[in-house]
Amino acid sequence: MNRSILIAILFISLVLCLPELSAAQEKPEPPTSLSAGAVFGSKSIKLTWNPSATDDVAFYKIYRSTLESSVGSRINIISSESVEYIDTDILYDREYYYTITSEVSDIESDYSNTASAKAGLPIPINAAANDIDAKVAIRVSWSSSAPGLLLWYDVYRSTSLLSVGSKIKTKMSGTEYEDAGLTHNTTYYYRIRSVDADGIRSDYSEPASAKAIAEFDTFEPRNVKTSILSNNGVKVSWSAPEHVEISSYLVYRSTSETDLGSLRAEVSNRSFSEYALPDGFEYYYSVKTVLEDGKISSASESMQAKSKSSSEDSLVPPVIDFSAQATGKSGEIKLKWTIPSSSNFSFARIYRGTKSEAGNSLVADKIKGTSFIDKKLDDGFTYYYTIRTVSKNGTEGARSDEVYAASFIKSKADKTPPPVLNLRIQDVGDGKTLKLTWNNPASYEYTYIKIYRSESKDNPGVPIKNRLRVSSFADSEGITASQRYYYMVKTVDSNGVESEDNIFVRGIATTALEGEMGENDADSDGLPDMWERQYGYNAHLKDLIDEDEDNDGLSVYDEYKNGTNPWNPDSDNDGYTDGTEVLNRYNPLGPGPEAQVKEIIKKVQQGEFAYNKQRLSSLGEEAMLARELKTLLEYEFGVGRIPNPKHHWPKLVNAYVYGGYTSQEIAHTLRYGPGLVHPAVSADAWRASDEYKRKQ
Repeated sequence: MNRSILIAILFISLVLCLPELSAAQEKPEPPTSLSAGAVFGSKSIKLTWNPSATDDVAFYKIYRSTLESSVGSRINIISSESVEYIDTDILYDREYYYTITSEVSDIESDYSNTASAKAGLPIPINAAANDIDAKVAIRVSWSSSAPGLLLWYDVYRSTSLLSVGSKIKTKMSGTEYEDAGLTHNTTYYYRIRSVDADGIRSDYSEPASAKAIAEFDTFEPRNVKTSILSNNGVKVSWSAPEHVEISSYLVYRSTSETDLGSLRAEVSNRSFSEYALPDGFEYYYSVKTVLEDGKISSASESMQAKSKSSSEDSLVPPVIDFSAQATGKSGEIKLKWTIPSSSNFSFARIYRGTKSEAGNSLVADKIKGTSFIDKKLDDGFTYYYTIRTVSKNGTEGARSDEVYAASFIKSKADKTPPPVLNLRIQDVGDGKTLKLTWNNPASYEYTYIKIYRSESKDNPGVPIKNRLRVSSFADSEGITASQRYYYMVKTVDSNGVESEDNIFVRGIATTALEGEMGENDADSDGLPDMWERQYGYNAHLKDLIDEDEDNDGLSVYDEYKNGTNPWNPDSDNDGYTDGTEVLNRYNPLGPGPEAQVKEIIKKVQQGEFAYNKQRLSSLGEEAMLARELKTLLEYEFGVGRIPNPKHHWPKLVNAYVYGGYTSQEIAHTLRYGPGLVHPAVSADAWRASDEYKRKQ
C-alpha cells in the first residue's frame, strides 16, 4: 500500500478517536459522602464531604436550595484543597438542601448526593420564677444557651401548666423580667422564646412557676354605696378589694347602724338589689368578702338607705312558659317566656344568680319582647334566672318560676368529653351524709366535674357542685334522712360541653344501728345492711329485690350475688352488660376464675357457640370487635341512638363477629326489621336466600 495513503488512514482514525478520548476526560468524579449539620450557637450550617476521586480537581462548586426536588442556585466556589464549608447566609428554622460538584479545566462533574439541615434558634435555658416580697409580682429570669449570639426574648404567662398562655413581653434585650399587677395566692407559669433579628422565634423553654403572694391587712369590700329604686327598692354596690381571689360577697341588712343584721344574699358580682320593702323603713347595709380559700372578711362600713313608698295599684301577674337554654355560642343563654294577659303590663325585669334561690341580681331592665339573650357568661357554669313583670306605673309584680341553664359552645365534630367510670355512693351512717366516689378520665380529656342531684331518677336535677377537679364528694347539704336522692356526675370540657352516657346512682342517708356491720340483714330482705348502704338502698326497710334499676338483665338480688353495681349496666366497662356476661358464664367484673376459663375452653373445643362457630378464646378480642360494631352503628344512627341496643346487643355482636354480617346489614335490620340478618344462618348462606333478596 502506498505509504502516503497509509499515513492518511492513520490520521483519519486518530481524528475519529479524539471525541471518545475527550468524552472520557469531560467530567470529573463528584465529591462523595456529603453531609450537613447545624452549628450549635450560631446561624450557620456546616458541610463536609470526601474529595473527588479525579486527580487535578481545581474547585468545588456548592449549590443550595430550599426545595428537596431542586438543585437550587450556586452559592460559592471553593478550592479543592478544602473538604468542608460553613454556610452563614441562612435563616433559622428553614430546611436547606445542598449538593456539590467538582471541576477540572472548566469541566464540571455530576452532582453529589443531597444533604440537608436546619438551624434551630437556641432555646432559653435555666428559666426560673420567684415571688417578689412586699409586692404582688414575680421575677422571671433565664439564660441564653448561646452566649455569643445576639438575641431578644419573648415572655409568655399562663395560670395553667398545660397552656403556654399569652405573650406579656416581646423582644426583651435582657434575661430578667418583673411581672407586676398579679392576683394574690395565684400560681403563674412562664415560658421564654428566643427571637433573632429576622423575627424568627425558637421553641418554648421549660416552664418556670411561682405563686404571687400579697401582703395585706384586710380585704373588706370598698366604697359601699346605696341608691333608691322604684317600688320601694334599694340597690347596694361596692368595689372589690385588691390582690385577692374572690369567690363571692355576703350582703347584710340591719335596722341599726351598729348591728350587722341578717344575711340577705350571697352574690358573685359587686351589687345587690331588692324590692317591695316596707314603707318608711331605714335600713343599713354592709358587705363581707368571701375568698376562694374560704376566708371571710370583716364587714364593710354600713351605709344607710330609706325605701320609697310603694303604689297600692294592682300588680301584674308573672310571665308564664319561662325557659332557659344555651344557644350553642360561647357565653350565651337564651331566655324565652310568654307575657301575661294584662292591660297593665309595661315591661319585664330579668334577674340572674349563680345559686338557686339566692337573691339574684338585675341583669336586664325594661324588656318589652318575649325573649332575651344573656351574653358574656362563663361556658359550662350554671346560671339561675327569674323574671318580674312591671306595671305601667312602675310597680314590680310577682316573680316567675326559676329556670336555669349552662352556656357552652359545641366542640369540633360535636365531640363530648368521656364520662366518669365506676360511680359509687356510700351512706356513711350518720343520717345526713352521702359520699360519692368515681374514676375520672385522663386529665387532658376534660376540664372539670359537675355534680347533679335530684329526688327522681327521671330527672337529672340541678347542679349542686361545679368546677371540681376531684374524684370524691361528700354531700350533707340539705340531706333529709331516709329520703331517696339520685346523683349524676358529669365531665365538662373547656367549651362547657358535658359528657354523655352518664349513669346515675341512688343514695339514702340513714343512721346506723348499734352493732350493724358485716352480713347483718336488719330488714330481712335478703340484702346485707352494709351492701345496701353502699348501693343506695334502705338498710332499715325491705327493698324490692326483683327490681332491675340499670336494665342490664340482673335483679337487685342477682347484682348482690354477682358483686356487680346495681346502677351500672356494665360494671367492668368492657362493652358487655352484666346480665350478658352472667348469662354467657363470663365474669361481669373482669377476667373469670380458672373454673370459668376451663368451661369456656370446653365450649370452644366443642364448637357450641353462635352460628356453629367456635367462640374466640380471647374475650379482649371479642370486646374489641363489639366496640368496633358500636362505632360503625353510631356512624349510621348517631351517638347513643342505636335502636334497642340493650335488648339486642348480644345477638348483634354474634352476627357481626361470628355470623359474618356487615354493619350495614345489621343497621338495615334495626331500621326495617328482620330480613338481612339471620340469628342462626351465617351471612354467606343467607345472602343466597330468596327472603334476603326480597328484603334488600
